[in-house]
Amino acid sequence: MLKAFNVVGTMLTCLLLASCGDSTGPEEGVFSVTIGGDTTLTVEGEAIFGLSTTQGVEHWVIFLSRGTFGGLDFDAVAIGRHGSATPIGVGTHPIADADSDATQSEDIDAVYALQRSADGSIGYYGSESGTLTISNADDDRIRGEFNFTAEFEFAVGAFGEIRNLTLEGSFTAVRGDVPSIGS
Repeated sequence: MLKAFNVVGTMLTCLLLASCGDSTGPEEGVFSVTIGGDTTLTVEGEAIFGLSTTQGVEHWVIFLSRGTFGGLDFDAVAIGRHGSATPIGVGTHPIADADSDATQSEDIDAVYALQRSADGSIGYYGSESGTLTISNADDDRIRGEFNFTAEFEFAVGAFGEIRNLTLEGSFTAVRGDVPSIGS
């Protein structure tokens, strides 16, 4: 059972299943990630950060997404501090194993989730290890880079054959309304 970052992972999963710095830079948040390992893919889209409340617990999250919840084609990367509303500051931070029983509430975890409409496939992958580097941050914008390895947690459809991934990307995120599930 996922211990670390389980709430944000659950949030992404529920959304997928239910829908089967500085002041320079872009006005809207943007990101780009290259995914390797058992598949090859490049994804670009919207980048936001803020608090997500799931099951009554606040989490500080960087939320990177392409497509629309409930849409026909969707990718999301969520990187956050499990069980803590404390922002992640400037610097290089380790990304923890999302499946570890030893993960503490201040640890940073990551998940990748995707959905494809052609066959209804859904895939969910939790971080094993990696780094998050925040190069600039202020109240309204953060800029950084990340890389992490992710392992298969569960899938519906074709994504069951994809077991191990590497994700490497960069983002300029703006404060926004991070999706929440639960009360």
